[in-house]
Amino acid sequence: MGRVMIKKVEKTVSETAHASCGKCWRDKACLKEDGAPMCRALRLITNDYTFVQDGRFPGCPNHITFGADSHVCCCSIRNELYRKYEL
Repeated sequence: MGRVMIKKVEKTVSETAHASCGKCWRDKACLKEDGAPMCRALRLITNDYTFVQDGRFPGCPNHITFGADSHVCCCSIRNELYRKYEL
């Protein structure tokens, strides 16, 4: 619960997002055409941060616990996917 499978759509992000992401611990699985589970985005805070329903991918360096039960994602690729495709 809290994770969503991405529809099979071609997703593109800017070179800036790729460069900002650096070496992804999941090998940028969210961009693969066959889809990949991601944290469910709830609301964009800024261009750099998104509230997510459940950011509990063990070991994710982009997950920030905010308060007692809020989660924030700071992955540049994840945030751009939400801005562009509302994923």
